Amino acid sequence: MRHVVTIGLALLATPLAPADAAAKCQKHKGETIVARSAKAVVTHAGNQSDFVYHGCLFARGHRYRLLEQDPSYPCGIYQLDRVKFAGPFVALAVDFSQKGDTTVLLRVFDLRNGRSGQVVAGSDYQASAGDSYTLERLVLSRHGAVAWRGTHVMGHPGTAETIQKVTIADSHGTRLLDSGPPGSLTGPLFADPHTVAWSHDGSHSARAYYGLPR
Repeated sequence: MRHVVTIGLALLATPLAPADAAAKCQKHKGETIVARSAKAVVTHAGNQSDFVYHGCLFARGHRYRLLEQDPSYPCGIYQLDRVKFAGPFVALAVDFSQKGDTTVLLRVFDLRNGRSGQVVAGSDYQASAGDSYTLERLVLSRHGAVAWRGTHVMGHPGTAETIQKVTIADSHGTRLLDSGPPGSLTGPLFADPHTVAWSHDGSHSARAYYGLPR
């Protein structure tokens, strides 16, 4: 009897075969596939006021909730802007609108375990005639760091100043890498998981660290 119990526990501890794990990532009834890579998939279910996005790593076979809209809180509205994959990580750019003003959120998830990190890329205060922000480019490293370029209009109409910025966020925090007038910056991109590169009157690079943004 002792041998039977030991064998049973060993079977329970055996990880899923790759095909079995990938099968658990298949979209459920009523879902649509939003984005897919060779390693992972993001699905959507629901409607504009009540929805959920799931992410699943084929090698892991576990579906994690990435974003959801609570119908009991209609004052805050989430809208998915874009999805990026790299290794076991997925990054979401999300517009969160409340009373007409919008915050651009960047959420990064490790689909191996469901851990996540979130940073604010910028804010758009169009409803109150204040600052505005446009996310232009988003990149993700296979170590979980995220970098982006955006244009920030600061101040009120008539006195506003427009600045383009390149920023990175990883386990060491959020860092502004460069800024300049509109159209002066290109990139960023991850030349490798440890290096983020961009252009501004020439090529530049900075260290990228392992781990989720904070």
